[in-house]
Amino acid sequence: MVKKKVLLSSVKYGNIEYLIKYYKDNLEMNYSSKIKLYYANHTKIYSRNKLLHYIMRIIEMAQHYDLVIADYPSKVLLRGKKVIYMSHGYGTKMTPGLDELLQPYMMKSYRMLRRHVNFIITLSDRDEKYYLKSDVLNGEPLPEYIPLGLPRNDVLFDENYVKECSQLIRKRYNIIGKKIILYAPTWRGYNISNSFPLVQQDFKKLDNYLEDKGWVLLYRPHYLEDILKHINFAYLNNIIKVDLEKEQDPQRMLAAADMLITDYSSIYVDYLALNRPIAFVPFDLEQYSTYRGLVIDFDNLDDTPGPKIRNVQDLIEYIEYIESGTDNYSLFRNNAIKQFYKYFDGNSCKRIWNFILEILGC
Repeated sequence: MVKKKVLLSSVKYGNIEYLIKYYKDNLEMNYSSKIKLYYANHTKIYSRNKLLHYIMRIIEMAQHYDLVIADYPSKVLLRGKKVIYMSHGYGTKMTPGLDELLQPYMMKSYRMLRRHVNFIITLSDRDEKYYLKSDVLNGEPLPEYIPLGLPRNDVLFDENYVKECSQLIRKRYNIIGKKIILYAPTWRGYNISNSFPLVQQDFKKLDNYLEDKGWVLLYRPHYLEDILKHINFAYLNNIIKVDLEKEQDPQRMLAAADMLITDYSSIYVDYLALNRPIAFVPFDLEQYSTYRGLVIDFDNLDDTPGPKIRNVQDLIEYIEYIESGTDNYSLFRNNAIKQFYKYFDGNSCKRIWNFILEILGC
């Protein structure tokens, strides 16, 4: 029997890795005689060693595959009889973004996706309305949108995983017994016209408050930029910077966090799996909306189910609100879940692998 060749290619830790883990844990024993799995992980080397990255791409391109599963547009998509594509996040931003419409390289990538991808795995039916949709792309074939869920989110429905991560993160950063706020902003890619609303003095005030309340704030900068580079974390005891070098997988931090603070990042859509408090810091909303573009109504609590933080006092008041045991935003989170998720469970990997096996005829 000729084995089916399947390439899983990744440049961002997440969905592909969780798909592979599911296969090894649940399917490999039964399908190893039928499927030959190839895995290319560019995550660690993409930004550090571009030469090695290109060598790996050349190796990938040396073969033809029955199926290519990728999370990044590249010419490797051309090597698959069938192609499945998964983005790292859905739900909040125009894709292509308004800024990307003016970038020939990015539009070339989007055209590649439209031409060579057969199926896009999404979270819900609403993703089909905006993802890879633009008048500029008219005339290119459209892939089929399959809302099966994102593999990386399955672990957030696993109580044992959540408990283990909660203990691991607290032990690793010496914050056992404390509640965690995770601040994870999106990537902007422009010079911010409105400065971040909190300066060093505000962070010191927040640091003292967190000490009194038994909370800590973990700051997870986007791997492409650091919007808090003006803050000196060395003088803060309860506000800790945790970048990609320290924690590669953001799902661990989400699982450990008691509250999430973000802005326009789709990370809050992932965090909805835990149904815990969310707050937003949209200090440059007008600029971001004009530059990139949103597919959510930021003022609609069903889209952004949490308070909008403008200053340090707003954040302190929201922490007090959560501490009191009140959570009037839970209704809005439930409404958000209904629109962002077709399947609100931890079975995305199972559904996707069933779909893969169907495509391969196994």
